[in-house]
Amino acid sequence: MICILLQILLLNCYVMNIIALKSEHTVNLNLKHKIGQMGQLDIGLFMNPDHSVNWEMVREWFHLYKIGSILDSPYSGGPEPNGKIGWNATEWRYVINEFQKIALETTGIPIIYGIDSIHGATYVRGATLLPTQLNLAATFNPLLAYNSGLITSKDTRAAGMQWLFSPVLGLALHPAWPRFMETFGEDPYLASVMGQAIIKGIQYDENNNNKNNDNNYNYNNNFPTKAAACMKHFIGYSNPNTGHDRSPVVLNDRLIRELYIPSFKAAIDAGVMTAMESYQEIGGIPMIKSKEYLKELLRKELKFDGVLVSDYQEIENLYIWHHAVSSHADAIETSLLETSIDMSMIPMDHIFYDELYNLVGDQKIDESRLDTSVHRILQLKEDLGILDNPFMSLNDPLIDTVGQAIDSDESLKMSQESIVLLQNNHNILPLQYYPNDNNKNSDNNNKSNDNKPKIKVYLSGPTANNLPSQIGGWAVHWQGPTPDEVPQLRAEGMPPTKTVYDAFKEILVDENNESDLIYETYAYYKHENTQMNLQDIDNKNVEDYRKRWTSKDRTSFLVTSPDLSKETKSFVDQSDVIVLCLGESFASAEKPGDIDDLSLDPDQLAYAIKMDELAITLNKPMIIVLITGRPRLLNGLPQLKSVTKGGIIYAGLPGPLGGQAIADVIFGQINPSGKLPFTWPQEPAAIPYVYHRKPSDLCTDPKHPNYYVNCPVEWWFGEGLSYSTFEYSNFNVKVVENIETHKNEIENYSIPYEVDVSVTVSNIGVIDGKHTVLLFIYDIYRPVTPEYKLLKRFDKIFLKSGESKIVNFKLTSNDFMYVSEDLSNQYSDGEIRMSVGPYADCRNDQYQEDKRCSSFTLPHIQTGMTIFTEDGSNDNEVVDTANPNNNIEKNLDENTNEDVNIVNSYTPDNQPYDADTTSIVSNENQIGDSSGNTDSSTDDYTSISTPPQSTTSKTTVTSTTDESDCECDECDNLMYDILYFICGIILGGLIFWAYNSYEHTRRYEYLVQELSNEPNTRTSLI
Repeated sequence: MICILLQILLLNCYVMNIIALKSEHTVNLNLKHKIGQMGQLDIGLFMNPDHSVNWEMVREWFHLYKIGSILDSPYSGGPEPNGKIGWNATEWRYVINEFQKIALETTGIPIIYGIDSIHGATYVRGATLLPTQLNLAATFNPLLAYNSGLITSKDTRAAGMQWLFSPVLGLALHPAWPRFMETFGEDPYLASVMGQAIIKGIQYDENNNNKNNDNNYNYNNNFPTKAAACMKHFIGYSNPNTGHDRSPVVLNDRLIRELYIPSFKAAIDAGVMTAMESYQEIGGIPMIKSKEYLKELLRKELKFDGVLVSDYQEIENLYIWHHAVSSHADAIETSLLETSIDMSMIPMDHIFYDELYNLVGDQKIDESRLDTSVHRILQLKEDLGILDNPFMSLNDPLIDTVGQAIDSDESLKMSQESIVLLQNNHNILPLQYYPNDNNKNSDNNNKSNDNKPKIKVYLSGPTANNLPSQIGGWAVHWQGPTPDEVPQLRAEGMPPTKTVYDAFKEILVDENNESDLIYETYAYYKHENTQMNLQDIDNKNVEDYRKRWTSKDRTSFLVTSPDLSKETKSFVDQSDVIVLCLGESFASAEKPGDIDDLSLDPDQLAYAIKMDELAITLNKPMIIVLITGRPRLLNGLPQLKSVTKGGIIYAGLPGPLGGQAIADVIFGQINPSGKLPFTWPQEPAAIPYVYHRKPSDLCTDPKHPNYYVNCPVEWWFGEGLSYSTFEYSNFNVKVVENIETHKNEIENYSIPYEVDVSVTVSNIGVIDGKHTVLLFIYDIYRPVTPEYKLLKRFDKIFLKSGESKIVNFKLTSNDFMYVSEDLSNQYSDGEIRMSVGPYADCRNDQYQEDKRCSSFTLPHIQTGMTIFTEDGSNDNEVVDTANPNNNIEKNLDENTNEDVNIVNSYTPDNQPYDADTTSIVSNENQIGDSSGNTDSSTDDYTSISTPPQSTTSKTTVTSTTDESDCECDECDNLMYDILYFICGIILGGLIFWAYNSYEHTRRYEYLVQELSNEPNTRTSLI
C-alpha cells in the first residue's frame, strides 16, 4: 500500500502543478487580469522618439491593463534616426527581461513575446536570413524546410522570443498578391508536406531531445528550449479577387475544404501550437467574425485546441476597415461571441481592455468565455516553460550561435536547390564546367583560379547587384532593407551576403584584377540630352520608388524608347554572353507591395528589348535571370531571339547568398534541381490559372475560333530543367483490394484498397544530379467536377550519371477522396489515370501512347470503413483510414559525399476532412530514417537538426466486463484504493502548496538578483 500511496502522491504533485498554473490564474484571477492576458500590444507603443523604451509608460500600462503579451520590433518600420538598424540577441533579452520583471510585479504572470520571424529571425541583428517559403517549395525537399524552421527558431529563441508568427499555409493562387513569396506555392499537398516540416523545425524542443544529438553549443535549461509556431492565415486569405492584400475573397465551402483545409489539417496533425486568423472577408463575412470558420471548422471539425490570435488590429478593423459593425464595442462583442478568438493583436491602444471590461460588466459577454481563452493562453505559456522560467541569462551560449557559419552554409544549400532552370536553349548552360573525375559537374564549391572559366560576360540589370531584391520583405525591417543600409548591415556583422555581381566577380576576376566580367547596373540611356545611370534611380528615396511601382500612373523616369550608349554597345561586343538580371528591384511585404499591373516594370521590358536588338546584331546569346517573389507577366521576353539562343533562370527571393547560388548554377558548380511550385501566367486575362484548374477552364484557339484549348502559360507547376537528362520507364500501378487488417500494438483497422506505384528513373546524361519525381492523379469522371490533375506524392532522389533507381509510392483510399455536393467526403471510383513528371498530359485521348501515363479502375466503396477488435470481431464503428507511416529518409552518397534527401511517400494527413467521421486513426510523420535514427556522420548541420522519432497515434479498443463478475473482496479493495487516493490528494496538495510557495519566492528573488549582476547592457534601451 505504501508503494501505491507514493505513486498517487507523485501523480498528484504533477496534477496539482497543472491545476495551480491554470486554475490559479483563471478562476482566481480578477476580470482585469483575464482581459489583460487576452490582449497583445505592439512594442512601438512604448518607444521614445530616440528608439529607447519608455519603461515608466510600460509600468503604468501594465499596472492599469495587466498586459499578457507584446509583439513586433521597434525597427520594423525602419532604422533609428541615428542609423541603428536593430537589436542583437543580447539586447532583445535585456528588453524582454525588463518586461517580465514589470509583468510579475504588476500581474504575477509573465508575458509571451510574439514576433514575425518569417524566413530567418527577421528582427534579430546578426541573424542568418534564409530564402523565402516559395523558394523552399521550389526545392521539393522537406528536410530543407525543416532546417529553415530550426534555424529561424533557434535565432529567435536566442533573442528571448518564443512565439513565431510563421508559417504561411495559404496557397499561392493569385500571382499579383504581394504575399505570394510567403507561401509554399499553389498545390495543397506540397504546402501540407513543407508546412509540417517547417513547423516541426520551429517547435523542436532542445531540452527534450538534446541527448540524441551532437550539437555545436551546450544546452542549458535557463534559456528557452522551445518555440511555438503559428499557422496562418486561417483561412482563404491568399486568393483575393483583385490580387490586392486584405481584399475580399469569393470562395465556396467545397473549394475551401478541397484546397485550403489540407495544409492546416496537416499542421494540426503536426502539433502546431497556435494559429492566426486572416484579414480578409469571404462571401461578405469578415474572418474575424466568422463563426463558421473560426468556431465550427477550426475548433469542432479540425479539433484545434491551441491559441488563436487575431491578425494585426483585426478586431478593431471589423469596425474601421470592414464596416461590419458600428462601434469598437460591437466589434469586440461580435468577435468573442461568434468566434473562438483567444487573443486580440490590439495593437496600439487600450480600447480592447476598456470595452471588454464594460461588456462583461454589462453581462453582454459571460466571464466564462474569457476563462476558456485565458486557459489556452496560460497553457501555451506553460508548455513553452515561460511560467517556470520567465527570465533569461544575458550570457547564454545560445546567443553565440546567432549568425554561425553552419547556418549560412545551410542557407546557401536552400538557395542552390531552389534555383529553377526554365529554358536552356542549345544547352548554352552551364557556361563553363568544372572538370572533376571525368564528371562535368562536381556539385561542390571548388572555385580555384585553375578552373576559372575562359569566357567574358556582360552582366547588367536592376537586380544584378541589389541585395534587398534578393532578400525581400520581412528582413531587417517589415519592408526589407534599403540599398543604403546594405554597407552598414555588412559592417555590423551581418552573415555573409553575395549578390549576383559579387559572385560573378569572384569567379571572373583573378588576383591580378584581370577581368572577364563587364558590369553595368543599367546601361546608360539618352535622357533629355544627358546620360543617366539607373543606379541613381535605385538609390532614390525608397518610398518614392515604391510609389512609382504601385501607382496607377506608370510614367517612366526614362523616355519611352531609349537608346543604348556607345559604351554599352562596345561592352557587349567584347563579351561572349549577356546575363540580364530582372525582377522586382525593391523589397516589400503585405499591403505596401500591392501592384496594379502584373507586367514586369516597363523600364525593364524596354531595356531587355533594346538589349535583345543589340545582341542579335552582334550575334550574342542572352540569359535572363528573374529575381522576384511573384511571377510577373513577361510580355514576350522568353521569345526574344537572343533568349531563344540563351536561357532563363528563375531565382525567386533566394536570400543573402542567392547571388552565389545563381552563379553556381550558371557556371556549373551546381546542377539545378528546382521545380516551379506555381504556374507562371502568360496572359493578363487568364489570371489566376493554376495547374489544378477544372478541365472546362479553356481558352479559344486563336487559329481556330471554334476550338477550345488550355490557356497559354509560360511554365506549368513542376517544370524545371537540369543539366542531366532523366528518363522514366517501367511505370507500374497496382490496386490491392480487400486489405483486411493493418495491425499495431493494440488495434486492427481495415482499409478498402491501396495503390502501389513504381517507376524506374534513369540518369542518361553525363552529369550527376538530383531529380524530383512528381506523381499526379487524374479523376476522369465524378459527380463534382474534378481538377485537371492533382499532385499526390513526390520523391527527390540523387542519381549518378548512368544510374537508375526504382521509386515506389503507396497511396491509400484516402488519396482518392473528394468533397461532394453536400460537403461530405466521398471516394472516387471508376477510371483513374496517373502520370509522373509535369510534362505528361494523361487527360487527352492519346495518353496511352505516353509511357509516363497509366490508367486503372477503382472499386466502388462507401465512405468510411469498419474497425476491428483484436479478436477480429466487428464493432461497427466508422472511421477514416490512416495513411501509412511516412518518413523523410536521408541517405549519404559515399562517392560524392553529397547529402541526398529522399522523400519516400511523405504523406501528411492532408485529405479533405470529414466532419461526420467519428474517429480518426493517424500516424504522425517523422523526419529521420525509417527507424527513427539518423546518421550523424552525414553533415554537421543535419546532426543538429534531426528531430526524434515520432510516435503513432492510436485508437484504443476496449472491452467491458459485467459488473456481476466483481466479487466482494475485489469491491472492498476498490473502496480502500479510493480512500487511499483521497488521502493522497489531500496530503499531496498540502506538500505541493508549501513547496510551490517557497520555490516561486526563492526563484524570483534569485533571478532578480542575477539580473542585477549582469553586465550593463542598457545603453540606448532605456
